[in-house]
Amino acid sequence: MSKDINELTKQIQVIVDEFQGEVGIIVREGTKNIFSKNEEKIFQSASIIKLFILEALLEKIENNSFSYNQRVLLKNEDKVAGFGALKLLDENINLTIKDLATLMITLSDNTATNMLIDLIGIEYIQEFIKRKGYLETRLERKMFDYIAREKGLDNYTSARDSFRVLKNLSK
Repeated sequence: MSKDINELTKQIQVIVDEFQGEVGIIVREGTKNIFSKNEEKIFQSASIIKLFILEALLEKIENNSFSYNQRVLLKNEDKVAGFGALKLLDENINLTIKDLATLMITLSDNTATNMLIDLIGIEYIQEFIKRKGYLETRLERKMFDYIAREKGLDNYTSARDSFRVLKNLSK
């Protein structure tokens, strides 16, 4: 390891040691992991789950199950709280799947995310997650689904799975 990498590794270790909560992290330089801690530890995924939804969508598009240009109508009942622009727009806007994916990733739009979950199917996405070997990741509910959360359902992932999905999406 170079002197700069060694120094960076030491700085990361200090930050991790001083952090008050739990951390799952992988730091990579080129093709080599230079630091990791709790990479298999399961955390609530929050919006990181959107990366797994995107990868499942891309598979559907590659298999010609969907097209980027396929249209989906925004309805008021689709709108949910949290981040995003769609919740602010009038209903009956005709969006493409590409529009929804772009809003989900660039603005972390929860409405777009839920619309894609409905379109792809939560069961399909979870099956995709298993098939791809994401061992610590689960999609159990849509964004802002308080009823599912009260039943104990949530979305989970790990640093290891998050790293792998980012690597797969960057190909």
